[in-house]
Amino acid sequence: MRRLERACREHMGLIWLTGRKVPDHNSLWRFLDTNRKVISQLFKQLVNVAVKCEMVGMVVHAMDGTKIRSNSSWNKMVGVEALERMQEKLDRSVADFMTEIERQGQEEIGEYKLPPAMQGTLRRKEKIQKALQELEESGLNRVHHREPEARLMKNRRNVDLSYNAQAVVDRDNGIIVAAEVVNEGSDNGELVPMLDLVKENLGATAQENLADGGYFSGSQTGLAEERKYEVLVSPPSSETAPSQSSKAGVYHSREFMYDEQTGP
Repeated sequence: MRRLERACREHMGLIWLTGRKVPDHNSLWRFLDTNRKVISQLFKQLVNVAVKCEMVGMVVHAMDGTKIRSNSSWNKMVGVEALERMQEKLDRSVADFMTEIERQGQEEIGEYKLPPAMQGTLRRKEKIQKALQELEESGLNRVHHREPEARLMKNRRNVDLSYNAQAVVDRDNGIIVAAEVVNEGSDNGELVPMLDLVKENLGATAQENLADGGYFSGSQTGLAEERKYEVLVSPPSSETAPSQSSKAGVYHSREFMYDEQTGP
């Protein structure tokens, strides 16, 4: 959100879109959080408009995933015991606030509004409860209490607390026809779900759907065949490239026969 805030100051398209009113990252986040369903519906409508304008060819679609690093640091992930201690501390804070509210009411001081500090405390408590539920349902050892849905994923250089963003793009004009964010570190279970999403958005899938080796999965390709999705998935490099041992075996001693007349 901070990058988007900065872009609203620097990119001419966003400066025009916002009417030169630069929203801060908190306002942007509140808008996104409040309008998630509406934004999803708007995306679907825009894709259908592109189809009616013949900007989507429906001949070849390609999908890929990219890791998006979370704002939280993985080294601050905590387990069940730490989350429960944090929850107990917040419970005591809430109890203190409630005692103060009762005192204000008994003294008839007048209208008493919930203090901002308590609002933040209640939000943190909700996040911690969500993190505890996430641990119980997923069987994980640790999560980050601020981003319980984020997972440790291997990026190009290292392992980070991340999300896996998926997109399906039409070949003709590069228009994204389906998008989703998941917390699975691997793409090999996302082939059919993404094609299902394309069908939901467009009413049909492309004549050919391309994916790289990260999506290679026997169960997924089998399911795609059952649903009559035409897919072309590149097998992983390990499936096609000869192993080092086989290359080395060409000149192994067992490949040579000893001739007693001519010698070695």
